[in-house]
Amino acid sequence: MSMVDGKILRQMGVDVGEDSLSTLISYFVSDTEERIKAFQEQLSSGDFSALAVSAHTLKSVCAQYGVMDCSLQARELEALCRDPGAGGRAPEISRRIQRLIADLQTAMVEIKGFSM
Repeated sequence: MSMVDGKILRQMGVDVGEDSLSTLISYFVSDTEERIKAFQEQLSSGDFSALAVSAHTLKSVCAQYGVMDCSLQARELEALCRDPGAGGRAPEISRRIQRLIADLQTAMVEIKGFSM
């Protein structure tokens, strides 16, 4: 099963040009690596408000690049972290973040290998 919707990336390539798409893909990968680090730091510090903001941003970025399952996971994580009782659900939040990180890593490999 593919983590990346190639139709969305192909359309992005048509819209911005193939050279620009390559640059945008590089940006997606480096930005996602930074977001993964932020998730880990925010989880370690128990900063559920920051986790919610990070998940909100990731949700949109993933959808833009066709990484729809990760976008959905980020949306669910955002809602979970915005819940006033999020602190009591830390183990569940941690499991969801670990799954999201694993899926993001798979998606980054796929997206780096994308060709029009």
